[in-house]
Formats: sequence, structure tokens, C-alpha cells
Amino acid sequence: MFTILFNFIKNNAIYLLSFYLLLTTFFLRDPLINIFNISTCILIISKWLTNYNICTMGIIECKLRRVSRGDSYIYQILDNIVNINKNKEKYFFYILYMIIIIINFRKFRKSNFNLFKIDHYKKYIENGFNIKMKINK
Repeated sequence: MFTILFNFIKNNAIYLLSFYLLLTTFFLRDPLINIFNISTCILIISKWLTNYNICTMGIIECKLRRVSRGDSYIYQILDNIVNINKNKEKYFFYILYMIIIIINFRKFRKSNFNLFKIDHYKKYIENGFNIKMKINK
């Protein structure tokens, strides 16, 4: 059962990640999720552009499990995401992820959430992580 699920995730990782990003981008107004989406897209695009597929978490997993890089679960999943440059639909994903960055950035700017002010975090938590929160300060 685990191998079937793992193979499904491994083979469809780019589509699952894109689906998650699109879902959270269009249906959530949480400023912290917007920042998470922006950073995820920037990380993935930078890995695509540089064609650099070494992951620190994958290296840690290899050391902890004492396995080779090819046997690492993280490497097997992320390898299909990073190797999008070998697919013919790579430009579609480049454009999609740039659009996701722009939309999330605009939504984050509209929320007026300041990452460097502790008062914004306090108000965010006090409001019960209200996704329609508008911070004015």
C-alpha cells in the first residue's frame, strides 16, 4: 500500500504541488500562507533555472537512513519536480508559477501584514487565524 501511494506521489509530484499552490492561492487569504507560497515558488523556479537538484533535507535523510542519494524518498519525489526542464510543458509551469507568485504577493500586500512586527502576529493569533483579517498599523 505504501509503495503504491509513494509511486503515485513520486510520479505526480509537480501536479500535486501545482494543485496545492493554486488551491491555496485562490481560496485562502492567509498572509502567512501567501508568504509560504511565494517562497516555495521562488525556490522551485530557482532550482529549475539553475538545474540544481541537491536538497539539504535529502542529504540529511541519506545520512540518517544510511542510504544512497537515489534511494532517498525526498530525492525521488523532488527529482520529478526539479527535472521539469526535460518535459515539453516546462514553459507552462514557469508561467504558472510566476502568476502564482504575483497573485500571492498582491494578496500579501493587501493584507498589510508586517512580518517584522510582533503585534501583527499577536493580532493574527487573537483573531483565531482569521483569514479575512485586515491589519492596520
